[in-house]
Amino acid sequence: MSTTKMVTVFLAEDHMISRMGLRMLIEQSSHLTVVGEAEDGESAVEKILECQPNVVMMDLDLPKVNGIEATTRIKAQLPNTKVLIFTTSDDDSSIFSALKAGADGYCLKTISGELLAMAIESVLNGAAWLSPGRANKALR
Repeated sequence: MSTTKMVTVFLAEDHMISRMGLRMLIEQSSHLTVVGEAEDGESAVEKILECQPNVVMMDLDLPKVNGIEATTRIKAQLPNTKVLIFTTSDDDSSIFSALKAGADGYCLKTISGELLAMAIESVLNGAAWLSPGRANKALR
């Protein structure tokens, strides 16, 4: 009998193919399960407040309500829900805006499956996460 707790993940991503790939990647792990998806920020906030996942994978460039505003709204009502930004935006302004909004981590969409699992585990354990290449750039 397994004692590993199932971790619930919500996907907020407007591109269907990216969302499908992310779902497949996440569900390869025996302790992660996707409990919901949304293709715009407005419905993402609504669904996340309803299902209260452990982790949200949040794209920044969502229609209706962007990922920064969606993160702000989610963290205001569900402060224990971890938000891991999952985006192509690699600029300092986006990163700082996401962290200021309450994001627990920041991953670029080029991240490997292994590092993504590490990122999810890190934010679940209360640590911040920044993609390694981005972290090195920020430290320089």
